[in-house]
Amino acid sequence: MCGIAGFSLKPNSGIDPGVLAASLALGIESRGRDATGCAWFSPSHKSVRYLKEPVPASEYVEDLVNGVDEDAVSAIVHTRASTQGSKHDNVNNHPIVLPGIVGVHNGIIVNDAEVTRKLSLKREAKVDSEVLFHIIRDSGVDAVANHVEGDAAVAWMLCGETQPIVHLALLNSRPGVYCSIWRKGVPAVHPVGVMFASTRQALLSAAKDAGVACGTFVELEDGDYVTFEDGVARDEDPVRTISRGNYKRDWGAADGPGRQLGKVSTWKSGLGWVEGHYENGQFVYDPEPEPIIIEPVREPEPIDELIADALGDDDQYLARRIWNARRAIVLKPLFCDTSLADWEVEDESAWGDFLLYNQELDTYASWDAGDGTVRLVFQPRHWLDAWDKEGEPTPLYRAGLPVSSRVDEVV
Repeated sequence: MCGIAGFSLKPNSGIDPGVLAASLALGIESRGRDATGCAWFSPSHKSVRYLKEPVPASEYVEDLVNGVDEDAVSAIVHTRASTQGSKHDNVNNHPIVLPGIVGVHNGIIVNDAEVTRKLSLKREAKVDSEVLFHIIRDSGVDAVANHVEGDAAVAWMLCGETQPIVHLALLNSRPGVYCSIWRKGVPAVHPVGVMFASTRQALLSAAKDAGVACGTFVELEDGDYVTFEDGVARDEDPVRTISRGNYKRDWGAADGPGRQLGKVSTWKSGLGWVEGHYENGQFVYDPEPEPIIIEPVREPEPIDELIADALGDDDQYLARRIWNARRAIVLKPLFCDTSLADWEVEDESAWGDFLLYNQELDTYASWDAGDGTVRLVFQPRHWLDAWDKEGEPTPLYRAGLPVSSRVDEVV
């Protein structure tokens, strides 16, 4: 899971693009803290420029505010939860930069090696997202479905245009929403721009930090394709979606720490799952961790009685098992703050007995009725950065790398 965002402003909008970019990055920070980046078009430089570093957005605010050119009129923003390709090799972080295109991606590509061989791509990085932008640049976004398997919401700008258009497409199972923006407290007939992000909450948070007001929210669906130019959103013809592919991994104590809504927890021998925090770039266990207290899940109405008139016996049994699956998931330490209603049935035929989805966490889970195993699907990386030789977890840490404000241009 990563976060993507961006904006397009009208000329003389009165909005500080650096502040807006930083505010959007903070709004999507909970979706990825391994790296932060932004690409924008600067009329004065007549080029698309970018900066990115392997640090969370909260530690990159000053770089974004000061690095994004004051005359920037369009931008895309990314926060990364790394899966493939080390975050310490900055070429793997987003925005992905290739000759002629710069882009950001939320999701996972499960067959990038196969696509690279099939299309004879000249790869710049190890990150799986790169193959998307080779295809989009060379053949258009609709051609992605011919080759790629996985999940994807993508945003990009093609370079070399007088004023690059910001493109946003939802290709499979990743959220996206946009809204018009207004200068808060300044009477106006028309909005001064438009911004988008992975979730509505991210936009609300960004608007508060940037001092702007949001217009009507437009929730996007798979296959939607929108362009943003001169502060206006335009619906394009729908694009073909991609398939999810056969990818899953089991989640268990051996996988290391879980991440939930910005919190950090980890497995400590003899204590089980404990929470901690960062101090000076080092992970510190909270003293005397308190046991996780799970309130009993109360069923408002017996499901059998509630649906008895509408469903047959077989359907009632299925409904009961789905309810038990949700309950088994919310009792897991990683998901103990979620409720039954947060998990919706996506596809009852895939990966175990039920495939459930939590929109707030952007996480899939399946539940095996035979052994009660909960499997996470497309969950962001949640294991320790390092393990000792005995296989026990060592303290989670983030290297204290210096933040660079260097701005590069896309060729």
